[in-house]
Amino acid sequence: MMNEYVEKFYPHSTAVILTNKCSAACRECCFNCSPKGDLILSDEKIFKFIDEISALGTVKYMVWTGGEAFLLKDRLYQCLQYAKNKGLYSRIVSNGYWATSDEIAHVKLKKLKEAGLAELNISTGDNHQEFVPFDRVMIAALESVRLGISTVISVESNKSMKFSTEDLYKHPLFLKMKEENVDGLLTVISAAWVSFHKDTKYDFDCIEQTEVEHGCNNLFNFVGLHPDGQYIACCGLTLNYLPEMHLGSLDDINLVTAFDNQKKRFHEKMVVYRWSNQYIKTSESLGSYY
Repeated sequence: MMNEYVEKFYPHSTAVILTNKCSAACRECCFNCSPKGDLILSDEKIFKFIDEISALGTVKYMVWTGGEAFLLKDRLYQCLQYAKNKGLYSRIVSNGYWATSDEIAHVKLKKLKEAGLAELNISTGDNHQEFVPFDRVMIAALESVRLGISTVISVESNKSMKFSTEDLYKHPLFLKMKEENVDGLLTVISAAWVSFHKDTKYDFDCIEQTEVEHGCNNLFNFVGLHPDGQYIACCGLTLNYLPEMHLGSLDDINLVTAFDNQKKRFHEKMVVYRWSNQYIKTSESLGSYY
């Protein structure tokens, strides 16, 4: 039987992958998103998921991603507002395509902040910049910090990338941000960009051994919603390649049942693993007597 702590444990973070439709078609997109994507969550499913997350009582904020979250237009505001009414603040992950001017970015972000946006996370780098000019990323970031929103720019990183964080720091809008004294809200990070194509190989120098030696620390601390309506156990790079990360349909079971089933499956596999491991050790020790 599972111990009492595990039985009562529920996730502390969550994300909604709103759609697999995107304004870009990055070659190395781990979710294979593009303008041709045809999956999009209905308001009914999104609101039901928010209700379930709120009822858990362990999650304090939601991440909204895609695809491209801003393609939902006014629906995005409604989703954030519904989450805020349930006591959940929001982070949005975007490529910044919509920030075509200071004025447009300001209007969109001001409305989102009022609806509960606490953090804006913008992705950029060689792949993204084939579709979204870097100026738009910086316009979005500048207007975000001006509004007092915590802002993160995530830069694709590996040894072969042409655009780096150093290029960002030299950009006129970044320098302007420093002049306006609002750069305290901005964080720049390097994100490992992984290829899922056999003809592409990336070398990495940005990953510390300590980051990977203990495995994933998000598994079992997270539950999310896929644009096909499935509960998911991970929002990581290999989500679409691992059936075990899909926990069942929101239409068929509730969130608590889906998460409990995941814990039970893990517990059962651990029991089998321990038994098998002990059997192997016992067999090896007995082997010397035969």
